[in-house]
Amino acid sequence: HKCNPNGDGSGDPTLWWIGKAADLSCVYLFAAPLLQVILPVIKNKTTGDFTDIPFVLTMINCTLQVFYQFPNRNMDAFEINVLGMVLNTTWLAVFFIYNDNKKMISAKILGLILTCAAVEGISMIMQATGSTEMQGVQMVGNIAVIFNIGMYGAPLAALGTVIATRSVDTLPITIVLACLLASFLWGLYGKWLGDYVIGIPNDIGVILAVVQVIIWLKYRNATPVEARDKLLDGGAKVADETQA
Repeated sequence: HKCNPNGDGSGDPTLWWIGKAADLSCVYLFAAPLLQVILPVIKNKTTGDFTDIPFVLTMINCTLQVFYQFPNRNMDAFEINVLGMVLNTTWLAVFFIYNDNKKMISAKILGLILTCAAVEGISMIMQATGSTEMQGVQMVGNIAVIFNIGMYGAPLAALGTVIATRSVDTLPITIVLACLLASFLWGLYGKWLGDYVIGIPNDIGVILAVVQVIIWLKYRNATPVEARDKLLDGGAKVADETQA
C-alpha cells in the first residue's frame, strides 16, 4: 500500500498515525529495561541471572535497520532505531561494567560490531560490482529481518532460568508487553506500507511475545521456595502411600 510516487507512504494520514503509534511503542520497548533490569543491576552491582543477549540482538537489529531505512527515506523507522542504538549502547555499557565475565561480553560486543560492519560492507561491495544501490540496501534489509525476529525472541533466552527456578524475575513482564505492543504496531505499519522487511519479523514477534506472556502467567505466582515445598510435599505423599 504505497500512497505516492516515491513509494514511501508519506501521502497517507492513516500510515502516519500508525507510524507515530509504533514509534511510541518502541520508545517504551527500548526504555523498558531501565526499571526492571538496569537499575537492579546497578543496585546489586552484578548482572546476576540477567542475560545480555536481548541487548546485543537489539543493537544489531537497530543498526541494520538504520542502514536499511535511511536510503528508503522511511524516517519513522530510521529515527526510532537511532534511539534504540543510543539506549542499547547505554544498557550494554552497564552490563559491561557489572559483568563478572568481561571477556565474554567483550567478545559479544566485538561480534556485534563485526556483524554490522560485514553486512554494510557486503552491501557496498554489491553496489561496486554492478548491483544497484537499492539491491544492496535490500540485502541489508533481508538480514535485518533475522535480527529483528531475534530481538523479539531474545527474552526467550531467560525461559530456561524461569522454568528451572519457577521465578519470573529474569522475564520482566514490562519488556514482554513492550515487545508485544511494538511488534503488533510495526507489523501493522509494515503491511500497510507493503514492506515485508518491517511486516514479517514483527508478525513473528507477536507470536513470540504471546508465548512469553503465557510462560509469565504460568510462573508469576510460583517461587523457588514454593516449588521446593511442593516437591517435598509430593514426595512425602508418595512415601505415605507406598508405606500404606
